[in-house]
Amino acid sequence: MLSCREVVAHSSALLDGELTGLARLRVRFHLLMCHRCRGFLDSLSRLRRTLPELAEQEEDSEAVERIAKQVTGRIATRFEQTGARNSGATEPTGETGTGDRHEP
Repeated sequence: MLSCREVVAHSSALLDGELTGLARLRVRFHLLMCHRCRGFLDSLSRLRRTLPELAEQEEDSEAVERIAKQVTGRIATRFEQTGARNSGATEPTGETGTGDRHEP
């Protein structure tokens, strides 16, 4: 199974529809098991939907794009820092109540 770091690295490609075949399947499988990565991907997706609206309101679209890259980088960094603190935590896997360790 992919680590959380690998999922974060592939998150933009997943949202852009650039992942295909086995790579997409591996990311989706990880997302089924890891609530933290689902939350990260949901936040990134919402951010990406919101930024174009902001760009329409702003005259300087380059500034908006620069801000988007900074925010995305900060989200990923914070996600990784949180994962490092919780690296020994056990994530729930669903209905069975069994856990699965996830690498930050």
